[in-house]
Amino acid sequence: MDHRGFRFGDWQVEVAGNLLRMGGARVALEPRAMDVLRYLCRHPHAVIPAEELLEKCWGTLELGDNPVHKAIAQLRKALGDS
Repeated sequence: MDHRGFRFGDWQVEVAGNLLRMGGARVALEPRAMDVLRYLCRHPHAVIPAEELLEKCWGTLELGDNPVHKAIAQLRKALGDS
């Protein structure tokens, strides 16, 4: 996985453009949601606590876990995960 892009299941992830592609579908992500997706993909099969995502993707623990939940909700919607 590099800064240009990588595959995630059937999705092609374009990191620089904050885009997910599958077939003809294109889904734009917010930059922070892309950071979360990249972090989670670098740690497959691990359960990552919200605090760790806050520290690694936001650089602080002071925000509470709401931003993490928002990013995860955006990723789930983008990926069609109910």
